[in-house]
Amino acid sequence: MQRRVSTVNSVAHNHARTHLNISENVKNDLTIGNTAYSGIPSLSVEIPNISGPEQFESFARAFSPFAKVRPPKGASYEDGFEAYLKGYNLGQVRVTLAQVQECNLVRSSQDVIRLGLEDWILWLSLRGRARIDLNGIPRQIDDHQRLTLISSEQPFTAHCANHDFAYFFIPRHLLPGLEGVMDSIADGPHGAIKFHPFLVDYLDALVGMLPRMTVKEAKLAEETTINMMRAAVLSDKNHGSASCSPIMATRFELAKQFIDANLTSPDLSVDVVQRALRVSRRQLYKIFETRGGVNRYIRMRRLQACHRALLENVDARPIYQIAESFGFADPANFSKLFRAEFGVNARDVSKGSTRTRGAQTYSEWLRGR
Repeated sequence: MQRRVSTVNSVAHNHARTHLNISENVKNDLTIGNTAYSGIPSLSVEIPNISGPEQFESFARAFSPFAKVRPPKGASYEDGFEAYLKGYNLGQVRVTLAQVQECNLVRSSQDVIRLGLEDWILWLSLRGRARIDLNGIPRQIDDHQRLTLISSEQPFTAHCANHDFAYFFIPRHLLPGLEGVMDSIADGPHGAIKFHPFLVDYLDALVGMLPRMTVKEAKLAEETTINMMRAAVLSDKNHGSASCSPIMATRFELAKQFIDANLTSPDLSVDVVQRALRVSRRQLYKIFETRGGVNRYIRMRRLQACHRALLENVDARPIYQIAESFGFADPANFSKLFRAEFGVNARDVSKGSTRTRGAQTYSEWLRGR
């Protein structure tokens, strides 16, 4: 039976940059669930009591689903690697609190594809500093410029210097109509510098409340965070001149959702997408103009879905079966397209699908599973 195409579905305590303390009760791995410190679903990663270099490797494995942790040139962790990672789930918004010694973070295009997140990430500095490079555009966050905005769909590198920070993962669909504005901020040279300053004060207070927050309070905190984000963006009148109009950005989001919901459908095509969005062919081409066209975008999303399926291939399905399920009937052509898109062979990705339980769990938590 052929698959059918789916339809389009139309805080008062201030953290004040306090240093994050590592618990005295050292754990061997990470735990997930309702912890003793919070009534909301949370995740905790703490460094086991082992040698310094092994502590670094332990944290690097746990953080690896989001980004690779690398030692700076000449760095030695013989005396230990002080680090901490804790996550709080407010609902659809997730918050990661982290502390690291001097290290480098590298989020590659492979990491982006592997997780498949579609979030904006508010990166709040709580202590120390980080130099971030996004496609050759440098940024720095520290005590003076504490907040920046990046997209989960962007690779980046960062050098952290004894850095405590918070990541706020905000799903794109929670801010409808602001997609173009938010993307222009995330892609620009200054990140979140144009957000109203009250957003930093609010996020500080939220960080301080997380460890003792109830489930009911978490739901309110999520709603408040989204409202504060919207207010912080709309307070700058210059954002109205963003290069991507709100209508165009919203149409692209709808198109993306439709395409992603139908990646395994043999009927997915330009005509089907056009009918689903109820736009003219000219309008559809305009929506995808900066993304290489509709067909190119569909092929890219299908290849990315294949990439993730190969990494999560616990049942050891043959590569050709995975490719075929996403519309690639010719194995040779699939191999060529896959290598052109990712720079690696599909077989090599499949071989690297084994993950540590810690990494899998953090990955699942980031994706809300």
